[in-house]
Amino acid sequence: MVLAEERELAGVYQLALFLALSGLLFGQAAGRMLSALLAEGQWPAVRFGIGLLPFQVAAFVGAMAGLYPFWRRYGWRQLLALPRDADDGGDGGVARGVASGVRALLLLYPVLLAVNAASSWACHRLGIPTPPQSLQVYAEQSPGMAFWLLAAVSVVILAPVTEEILFRLVVYRALIGVWPRQAVIVTSAVFAAVHVTPQYVPGLFLVGMVLQKAFCQGGLRHAIILHCLYNLVSLLIYLSVHALGW
Repeated sequence: MVLAEERELAGVYQLALFLALSGLLFGQAAGRMLSALLAEGQWPAVRFGIGLLPFQVAAFVGAMAGLYPFWRRYGWRQLLALPRDADDGGDGGVARGVASGVRALLLLYPVLLAVNAASSWACHRLGIPTPPQSLQVYAEQSPGMAFWLLAAVSVVILAPVTEEILFRLVVYRALIGVWPRQAVIVTSAVFAAVHVTPQYVPGLFLVGMVLQKAFCQGGLRHAIILHCLYNLVSLLIYLSVHALGW
């Protein structure tokens, strides 16, 4: 049974979700407008940043704007699912979160490689389009060091923070007051679907489930740490494969 407090808070997160989605749409429109002003192939780092940063930042601002009116009533720790002072553990809590994230990655990555390979094969057999990720598109243009620095900041830091606040916190807690039993599955499915890469949807769904478990067990901070580690490892693997020309 969902606690009364969770039902009450669900309305808070539903408002935050509405504003986050509004910010997302606004950011995407702004990104398209800015991208149209640049010549094709010009300044890959700038084009990559315009393709990602506006909607990441706008969605984050929208979500926080939805939570802000309630911070005096609930406090930021509760709204952001952060540990209470007595339960925080300081640096030890962060270290445990990192260690837990590393263990989860070691178990998750072999499964993901197999799932992604099987999903890509199935998409090919069924004729389902498998669009490349934007990182792959720009990497083929020899974009230079500025591009890779921006990509690292966006992929390893900005994306995990904004996506965990949007999905693991806002979407999940908005749904838990309506569908308490299905909230984890629906949140993970939405997380996978919005990446718009059909060949990776099953794998991203699994990632979403693992991240949601980290959120439920350790709060937003642990989910962000795990997501950062996952994206960092993914980026390093991609760079290694790209450097080898595979």
